[in-house]
Amino acid sequence: MMRATMRGWLRLAAVYLVANAGCVLAANLTEEHGLPQHAVEIARPLGFPITNSVVVTWIVAAGLIILARVATRDMKRVPEG
Repeated sequence: MMRATMRGWLRLAAVYLVANAGCVLAANLTEEHGLPQHAVEIARPLGFPITNSVVVTWIVAAGLIILARVATRDMKRVPEG
């Protein structure tokens, strides 16, 4: 019984390795895609470049500030109860 289970796991591992090797080969044959090396400039107001990274940073910061304000809206100095 134990040998049959072990053979099943070995077959499963072999199928997994062959499938992953096929994916790696296919990935190496296709053209590479990825992120650009520099941030993409969106605008340049008054000569100051605004990049996509800056915009995402502003959005995340605003989201964190709003979350903190909402989470602490009803806080009291001394809890009741």
